[in-house]
Amino acid sequence: MLALKTSQCTVATGERSRAEARLGITKMDIEGVGRRRCFLCICPTDGAGDLLCPACALARLLRRGEGSDARGIGKLVRGPGDGLVTHFGLCRAWRRMLADVP
Repeated sequence: MLALKTSQCTVATGERSRAEARLGITKMDIEGVGRRRCFLCICPTDGAGDLLCPACALARLLRRGEGSDARGIGKLVRGPGDGLVTHFGLCRAWRRMLADVP
């Protein structure tokens, strides 16, 4: 997911928004065609919004990247100051967050 680019994602709005991420070909993809992951909005119908909604979360990430990369080739997930996010960095951050958990 860290290698996903903004150009691989779309969000369709309507009564219930839908988001789609087109994943590239990986070693686990024996057909060699990549995969699509589709997410439906699960926000409450009263319009309150939900921070756990996968479709809305993807839409927020795409909006965040609109101004910084007009060509759509940039990374979807970026760190502070639009820095690169790595698996090693994520592991280190989780270790620090969980260090004081009993």
